[in-house]
Amino acid sequence: MGDRIIPKTKKDREQEELKAYMVDDNVYFVVHANVPNNLLDKYYDDFLVEYFYLYLKNEFKVIGDKFVYDNDGSYFFLHLDSKDPIFLKQRTVRIEETHPLGRLIDIDVYHKTTKSIRREDAGLKLRRKCFICERDSYQCRWEKTHTDLEYSTYIQTIILNFLKDKVQELSLKAMMLELDLDPKFGLVTKTSQGSHPDMDYNLMKNSAYFLSNKLKDYVTLGFETKLRDNLYPDIKNLGKKHEKALLENAGGVNTYKGLHFLLGYTVTAFGFICSHNVKLKDRYRGLINKIKISGQSLFFEFLGEPQTTGEKLFKAYGILGARGEVFYGLRTAQRALRVLEKYGNLSNEALTMALIEIVRSTTDTVLFARAKTEESYRHFKDLITSIKVYDEVRIKEVTEECIKNNISIGGSADILVVAIFLYLLREEFFGRE
Repeated sequence: MGDRIIPKTKKDREQEELKAYMVDDNVYFVVHANVPNNLLDKYYDDFLVEYFYLYLKNEFKVIGDKFVYDNDGSYFFLHLDSKDPIFLKQRTVRIEETHPLGRLIDIDVYHKTTKSIRREDAGLKLRRKCFICERDSYQCRWEKTHTDLEYSTYIQTIILNFLKDKVQELSLKAMMLELDLDPKFGLVTKTSQGSHPDMDYNLMKNSAYFLSNKLKDYVTLGFETKLRDNLYPDIKNLGKKHEKALLENAGGVNTYKGLHFLLGYTVTAFGFICSHNVKLKDRYRGLINKIKISGQSLFFEFLGEPQTTGEKLFKAYGILGARGEVFYGLRTAQRALRVLEKYGNLSNEALTMALIEIVRSTTDTVLFARAKTEESYRHFKDLITSIKVYDEVRIKEVTEECIKNNISIGGSADILVVAIFLYLLREEFFGRE
């Protein structure tokens, strides 16, 4: 009888691939999720590995990479522009110990051999601790101290909390970048109330902090929902609750009502995409599709007697406003996003030209309501969009005329914040297409 052929384990396959991938004496990383093997069919395996694939490529000087999707646990290789494994091991251990998701990832460092650099080799004697009870992690798993449910609940909680904190951070950054942009066609800035005598910089800043915190609830809604398609009913119910709180926080002044609406749908879709096994290359497209699907019910809101300014403008002129932006999957925000990505930064020039593109591409309900007539609306829209290249002197002149005539482009400003938020999300969670 011939010898039995022993099937190769995932570790065997990984080591063979690493050996073939190592073409020089630089340092290499192999990265995979630090979760029990029997939990690897969960969505969070790919999410964790894909997140750190983008994160580590931004943190280190990478000259090559290879991503492997595997049913037994996905992983990837990074080829580093360095020959100092000890220094890089110390840096990766710091990430494993201090990043909010660090305990859920393994970053193995290799140099000239398929035997990884140990913590002890880098002068670090601390072994990894169990992320539930702080005992030695290998001992806990060997003794089966914790149930699968405990592990799974802990991992999902850590990821959800991380996403909530990130949404709060990035949405606030997006709002502050828009608020600090100056001059800005009748909008509130640090130096001017613009065409808004009931608002000022501090009020808007306070509202931005308040709204960014409330957006965490939309992450939870999307992340934990069991619905596969339309998230509209739950978003609407949560929106009513937070819209009232936002208004009360601003002393009855309508600061970010439209933006709250747009980001509510965006953030809920983001939470959903992160908790449903959507591959990295499809994640941004999936986010936009989820927003569109959830927004299909919005047209029913136009069927009753118009109450809001947006509903009255739709009844009179067919203007869709913020509802239309959601219905069409952030169509205008995506145009502005392309402007930002063309610049490759979030400078005043990039933000201003993206804002002008928004005014050009949509019917701003705030501008329309303040202009009073279609002729006046067209005049100010043409005035703003006549700026084809960044010219601060001309932008100041147009801004002064807007303020003189009580003109503002609040709807466009909301869409700009969404575009900035998408830019920041793509940098950290989706990567560039």
